[in-house]
Amino acid sequence: MNLMRWMGLAGTLSIAAGVAIGAWLLPTRTPVAPAETLDSLRAKQVQIRDVIERVMPSTVVISDGVGSGSGVIVSEEGLVLTAAHVLLTDGPLLEVTFADGRKVPAKPLGMNLDVDAAMLQLQEPGPWPAVELAEAGGAKPGDWCVALGHPGGYQLGRTPPVRVGRVLANDPTVVLTDCALIGGDSGGPLFDLEGNLIGIHSSIGESIDQNRHVPIGAFRADWDRMLDGESWGRLGRLVDLTPNRPMLGVRLEFLREDAVVVSEVIDDSPAANAGVEVGDRILSVDDDEVSSPMELIQRVAQKQVGQRVRLLVERAGKLRRLEVVLTRSGELDLRD
Repeated sequence: MNLMRWMGLAGTLSIAAGVAIGAWLLPTRTPVAPAETLDSLRAKQVQIRDVIERVMPSTVVISDGVGSGSGVIVSEEGLVLTAAHVLLTDGPLLEVTFADGRKVPAKPLGMNLDVDAAMLQLQEPGPWPAVELAEAGGAKPGDWCVALGHPGGYQLGRTPPVRVGRVLANDPTVVLTDCALIGGDSGGPLFDLEGNLIGIHSSIGESIDQNRHVPIGAFRADWDRMLDGESWGRLGRLVDLTPNRPMLGVRLEFLREDAVVVSEVIDDSPAANAGVEVGDRILSVDDDEVSSPMELIQRVAQKQVGQRVRLLVERAGKLRRLEVVLTRSGELDLRD
């Protein structure tokens, strides 16, 4: 497969499940370096082939039975990095699938929703094929990069499609590249030409070749917190690539791990139409108690679009019962 074909692969793939997050102001772009000679491109092709051979076994599919995203193994013990929105699932265990079809259960760990970074742990003993992490801030505008992922979810006999591009911009919270990405790539790895992990795919920009990635420095900064299972922050603007997931239409105070408190109600959402207000404490969903933001997310994920859901909320010391009709996530305007 030649270099130019790698760069165009994503255009032939079908769009599938995955949610992309993008709340950041984009960093200023630095002009990309001039075009390289044919000889230098051939040398890059050899280098890229070597990177692909080394990192492909570590690139996995992450599935919750409804949608899927991607991830990458970074330790022989089975630690996996992905995007936080990939782990907003309906259960305590996920399924990780390798390119050869092997399936392994995995447990979500912590996540920083502010930057869309998360970890999970494979639940079977290793050693597992792992990639190396780049130094924080190592990727520079104009640098070549290699993106892998599983758009469309796992497909028998298909290895993770490869896209090649360049870094357009880089700052502590976001890397911008022109690697063509689509749904299902979310959470997948971005490498430099040394095969070091420089980022995790987060969201698609205005076109499929204008994409945002969580820089590896953002993972390094909060490594211990996420490894300990801590979750914090909030999702920003969602560019929805999983339009069929059920949505309630609220944002929550993720710093409150002992209660489900509404911090924002999305305009024209099911929650808004049902009368949910900022400051409401959600106590139960269909009489099932919820005591943390993640529990509410999991309860809603188990429902169906169009389903009527009963909420019990506490407001100003009084209990209120509300009925919500869940909508498709693709029907909500989730921009800040």
